[in-house]
Amino acid sequence: MNEALSATALPALFGLLAVTVGACAISARGAWVRATAFSVSLGLSAALWQFSLGQPRPVLLSPPTGTVLSYQLDEPRAIYLWVTPPGSSVPAAYALPWSESQAAELQQAAEQAKRQGQPLQVGRRQNGGRPGRMAQEQGEVRFYPLRHRPLPPKEVDGS
Repeated sequence: MNEALSATALPALFGLLAVTVGACAISARGAWVRATAFSVSLGLSAALWQFSLGQPRPVLLSPPTGTVLSYQLDEPRAIYLWVTPPGSSVPAAYALPWSESQAAELQQAAEQAKRQGQPLQVGRRQNGGRPGRMAQEQGEVRFYPLRHRPLPPKEVDGS
């Protein structure tokens, strides 16, 4: 099974099962049915949590933003990113669907960032797309080196 597909399909399957079990719990008349449904939903949530550990996040709902610590190009499958979000020190793994143009943009930006001695950044494109479409179809994710901001000039004391 494709790793990128399993990373998104299995949580969706667990979510569907949890909703089904929740609906059974709400519509059940007996207390033992509700208790069983609650126990099953606890087990499903624990299994979902365990599965999600170490798996890259899909970018369907929220494209990555922040400093790219590392990346790996898996040509037929995906672009894997290890990103530290702004204001956080905890990195997160993301899996972007494979795109030749995104891979080329990532490599070009990484080389440029290395030449400039600046960290590589990932963020949303400003021109954005229509809501309801996947971020990777819109090309919302862009890679760029961090722009160097010069320090403000020092004030000279006139005394």
